[in-house]
Amino acid sequence: MKTRTKVRLTTFIIAIALVLVIQNFCLMSKANKAELALEYGYLRAIEDLSLSADNISVNLEKSMYSNDAVMLEEISNSLSRDASTAKSCLSQLPVGELNLEDTYKFFSQVGNYSASLAKKLADGDELTNKEYDNLSTLYELSVTLKDKLWDVEQSINNGELLTYEKFSSISERTFDDTDTSSTSFEELDSTFDNYPTLIYDGPYSDHLLTKSPELIKGEAVITKEEAKEIAATVAGVQAQNLVYYTTEQSTMPSYLFRTSDNTTCAITMNGGFCSYMLKNRDVDESNILNEEAVRYAESYLGELGIDNMTETYFEAYNNILTVNFAYCKDNVIYYADLVKVSVALDNGEILAFDARGYITNHYDRSFDEEQITADEAADKVSPKLEVISSQQAVIPTDSGSELLCYEFKTKSETDADVLVYINCETGAEEQILILVESESGTLTI
Repeated sequence: MKTRTKVRLTTFIIAIALVLVIQNFCLMSKANKAELALEYGYLRAIEDLSLSADNISVNLEKSMYSNDAVMLEEISNSLSRDASTAKSCLSQLPVGELNLEDTYKFFSQVGNYSASLAKKLADGDELTNKEYDNLSTLYELSVTLKDKLWDVEQSINNGELLTYEKFSSISERTFDDTDTSSTSFEELDSTFDNYPTLIYDGPYSDHLLTKSPELIKGEAVITKEEAKEIAATVAGVQAQNLVYYTTEQSTMPSYLFRTSDNTTCAITMNGGFCSYMLKNRDVDESNILNEEAVRYAESYLGELGIDNMTETYFEAYNNILTVNFAYCKDNVIYYADLVKVSVALDNGEILAFDARGYITNHYDRSFDEEQITADEAADKVSPKLEVISSQQAVIPTDSGSELLCYEFKTKSETDADVLVYINCETGAEEQILILVESESGTLTI
């Protein structure tokens, strides 16, 4: 080999080596940035969660000393805002495996319960010793919770919890008894071992949260193998790819199955209904329209044999479209009988299915005959609204009952879409919802 050729070959090899070294350095730099971003995201979420818990504790202490409806309403509004923030922060942490039901329940109830007490004072009633005791217990629990949260935050700051490496094991669902992340967060839920029973007029009252599911009452218990076959159909996988994980002991006892690619499916022990299914994967792009995704969701319900469902609204987020369906019979919509289906907008795959609302609330209802006609009900709609269409609907109340109403779709003077619900028996205006439409879908407020 000539000297010139050797020099060229050596130079070429060195150049390739340099390119590979630089490329590897860039990839490592990007990876490090990703790891740091992930860990900073956890830290920011836990900081906001701790701050919200602090605010909740302060406001619960104030509520213990308030006997004024206006003041207690202001406190309950603050509690609701901070509780909503806390639940949002908790959802950003990789703790879905830990089933922190009591922690979520606490955040759901604190503002709601104080609001019900404020309404009671506004109606001229006095708070009972039991209700003051409940506020005191909630306050004591909040103090314990916030202290534990600050300990968790300190552990994250010290690199002991939720580092990138620990997150990798979490995402692979490898929690075990020695995992410090799982232990720390499970200790949060242990805060509520002596949680009081709260019965009040509100959607998170314990008499509603512990309601016995209507659809599975009296249904026979199925075996794990029978449940596994049902789960395979729902998840669209072979039964041999599913592994029994545990049994959920709740108001809706279910067999829980999983696959190696992070698919989870719960089948009720009574009756063998799928209560929920979830596939965890990133959806990086949108290739199909929202309307097409809705058709995928409708087709999926048909494959599962779930009939008489009508789409009510949908929302797109992170390239996933979640469609809400309600039961419809004889042109009456039953909004409590809810099924949610989430569709990946890259290829139309069904990523989530949630029928817990339907299983909890679905049964054959009977209502007294309507005392007013649709035309009479329409006359009770505000003159500032133009009625576009109407139908009958059964709507849930905060106390857990249901009302048969005329649902009027209307347009406001500012072109806003407004739903008005007029009681079929009394003619009272029961509810008003504003439809908010965007590229992401339609929501009600």
